[in-house]
Amino acid sequence: MKIAPKTKLSEHFHSGVQVARVESGVLTYKIISGIARVTRSNGAVKKFTGPTTASLGAGDSIVETSSLVHFGSNKTNKPVVIVTALLINQGSGLSTPVGSAVEGTRIVLPADLEVTSRDIVTFGVNGLNTMGTAVEVGSGILEGEGGSLTGVRAKLNATFLVNYLSGNGTWNATMTMTFADGSTISGTMSGATIVTKDGGAAFGGTIGVVGGTGIYKTVTGGTGTYTGTRSGALGATSLQTRTELRVLGL
Repeated sequence: MKIAPKTKLSEHFHSGVQVARVESGVLTYKIISGIARVTRSNGAVKKFTGPTTASLGAGDSIVETSSLVHFGSNKTNKPVVIVTALLINQGSGLSTPVGSAVEGTRIVLPADLEVTSRDIVTFGVNGLNTMGTAVEVGSGILEGEGGSLTGVRAKLNATFLVNYLSGNGTWNATMTMTFADGSTISGTMSGATIVTKDGGAAFGGTIGVVGGTGIYKTVTGGTGTYTGTRSGALGATSLQTRTELRVLGL
């Protein structure tokens, strides 16, 4: 693909795994949420955790997973040429737009969550492998375009299935937002977690909205992102999270 000079692509994620390599030009690569692995032209490998920006030049390549929300832009006066390979399920689109690129009602919930229960096992050499479930519950003040419920406290309940090695790895989850009047919006999530230098972790993932109840009973779908951090091990500290949805059908 070719990105023309002074061009910005829309925010999106891929439903599978995409590998992209810059053939010529300089790509400004913005990570909204999630983790990307970049291999430089000299073979050096570096992980980038969103939100952040990376500059990719000729010979650099990047691996994009379904939990990576991102976009590229060409800020130069010369075209950027990229070669890509994408592995997705049959029938899936090449990419799924999110954020400002998506139609739908914007609903945002920043929330501090606590792990209320977990069933985790450790195994492998030195017990570095971690697998199991964790339930995270918390609340925050609703932002966005939630109608009469905007500015009112709402609750987030999410059940995660994690698969980590040394604290890094992937997860899948189900989530439900419950609002002050009892209405709900539910969805599924998938994402990744990476350990930070201070011993905490950063995480990010994508959301597929399934439906709703109450004043949101007409919801037919939508997409979103789930991002956040924690300062310690899973279950040892609270999680500072942000869930942002673009909901269809309202």
